[in-house]
Amino acid sequence: MTRETRSLPAHAPGAVDTPFVIKGYDEVVTHDTLWDAHSHPFHELLWNERGASSAVVGERVWTITPALGLWMPAGTLHSGSAAAGTWFRASFFGFRTTSSISDTPVAVEITPLLRLLLERLGEPGLAASSRAVTEALVLDVLAPSPRELLVQVPTSGLLRPIADAVREDPGDRRTLADWASELGVSTRTVTRAFSAETGTSFVRWVATVRAQHAIGLLTRGWDVESVAEQVGYRSSSTRAWSRHAESTHLTPRGRPTGDDGNRQTGPRSAASRPARSPLRSAHRPEARSSPRLRTARPSASGPTLVHTDIARRTRSSRYAPGRRQYASNRPSAQSHGTGTGSARAPIASAIPASEGNPARTPVNSGR
Repeated sequence: MTRETRSLPAHAPGAVDTPFVIKGYDEVVTHDTLWDAHSHPFHELLWNERGASSAVVGERVWTITPALGLWMPAGTLHSGSAAAGTWFRASFFGFRTTSSISDTPVAVEITPLLRLLLERLGEPGLAASSRAVTEALVLDVLAPSPRELLVQVPTSGLLRPIADAVREDPGDRRTLADWASELGVSTRTVTRAFSAETGTSFVRWVATVRAQHAIGLLTRGWDVESVAEQVGYRSSSTRAWSRHAESTHLTPRGRPTGDDGNRQTGPRSAASRPARSPLRSAHRPEARSSPRLRTARPSASGPTLVHTDIARRTRSSRYAPGRRQYASNRPSAQSHGTGTGSARAPIASAIPASEGNPARTPVNSGR
């Protein structure tokens, strides 16, 4: 595929007069596009209408999606890239007419409200008074987000081989112990180095690299299963992969893409629903079958409970969470068949009052 490289000038903050408050720009790139290092005389909010892109400042790499934008302060030298088909947006904020929300690049959550306000500023013929009100609202709701898809690339001679290998092939399944053995150092040494250079652990760093790579593949039309395998997860159903896929806001969980490539927004049919795990089904209250009691025919006076070997299992049922408690707090010897009493004493307490035992009714755990 053809790749396009664009070169832009590097401006100091306020070097060019920017009389506007907020000005918008958007474009759909038709080729894989790279932007060489440059800087703007105004502040910039980068976000996407469709697809994903990246911005690089020094050794930090941010991924930008429709849900997560990036605030770039004026004069910050940065480069970027976007895959073909990405519809990116940029909102420019005047250097002298607005204040930066941060002195350094920071993620911004593109909430539905913020999106609507920014889109309104792009409407043709918007009255000056309406523009002023909308701009004030944008500045009021604009704030840094604690959520971000950021990778700090380590540069030391110790960690650079790991960083290069994982970024080249996010599916690399070598563990911390494997890398320590290859590099001839202890796992503690690698752990300390990762924490010092990236501010996170080896496991979290690898997971973030995989998430960034996965987003790029998803925007190119890869199916979820293939992406999961490509970035090192055995199945798209794994818990770790589900967290990353959901955080991208590109393939929301429970809303798979249709045959036309568009996300399904309506309810899923029974045929499209994933099969329920047998283990999970076994823990559902309605699917669990008690070995002690079963419900026979419902009647006007309530259900008829049928005995299925309660006496021998009274002790275990006392400690099973979520099960009906028919035995007393301290079972007697008779209830276990070791005394002179009847071994079937607990059966009477399990019969509802409507069935001839007004002295005791079963306690339902609510499950």
